[in-house]
Amino acid sequence: MPTVEATENTKVLVTGANGFVAMGIIQELLQQGFSVRGSVRSHEKGMQLKEIFSTYGDKLEYVIEGAFDEAVLGVKAVQHTASPVPGYFPDEDPLEVAHMRPFNGPTVLDENDWGDEYVKIVEERGKEAAIMDKYSASKTLSERAAWDFYEQHKKGVEWDLVVISPSHPLNQNFKTADEVTRSVHYWYEYMFEEQPAEILKATTTYVDVRDIAAAHVEALKKEAAAGQFFLTHKPEYFAKGILKAPLPDLKAEVMFTINSRKAQDILGIKYRSFEETMLSMLAEFEKRCFFD
Repeated sequence: MPTVEATENTKVLVTGANGFVAMGIIQELLQQGFSVRGSVRSHEKGMQLKEIFSTYGDKLEYVIEGAFDEAVLGVKAVQHTASPVPGYFPDEDPLEVAHMRPFNGPTVLDENDWGDEYVKIVEERGKEAAIMDKYSASKTLSERAAWDFYEQHKKGVEWDLVVISPSHPLNQNFKTADEVTRSVHYWYEYMFEEQPAEILKATTTYVDVRDIAAAHVEALKKEAAAGQFFLTHKPEYFAKGILKAPLPDLKAEVMFTINSRKAQDILGIKYRSFEETMLSMLAEFEKRCFFD
């Protein structure tokens, strides 16, 4: 894989640039010295992006989403992050559903696990399939299509495919409750809203969005990342069942763990601690007076 050096002449296209994960990636790219071209759905969103990263001046530009023929001109890499979750918010965060196969008991998941069972469920049930089953099936099929395309064409073009799939991304700079992504809102529900015991004792994975961003940028710089799939997941959990509040006698059910050593070994990712991520989240909510 031809590595990409971090210079102001090295431009990276980030799709869905005003999304949760994309904003973290843009921040990391700019901090490391890259230039960024972000694709957005409107000029209004583009101007918001420019305002947020105003200190970087012309190192950030935006284009309106559509066909990407022009958007890819002059860029050294593309970081495709646009991944809406049905039924929630328009600018959402990607999840690892393509590799989250169904299971009935304690299970260890890694990059070899795929969600092909969801494809079968949708084939059998059609329109009657649950919306998240459809979403999981679509993610599985789209990623397999990407890998098939890569295998068919990698000898004819000088580019490589790298896939990074995170758990629920946490930590966010938001202004209003309407701007909170599903992953962050999900965390808020667990921490502060009354939930039934079966929800509270469930396994809930997470990863700090800053660690996801770092993984995306390091993948550009590491030759060994070429043609690889990475799970980014902090090997800990958040849930009231595990934190023991407000039901101290509730026993949590850790139904699965995710082996994310590959990202640590190849990309050199060092995950932020549970305490750092949780305290950062609380600070953001407190700063926005969400606890009043």
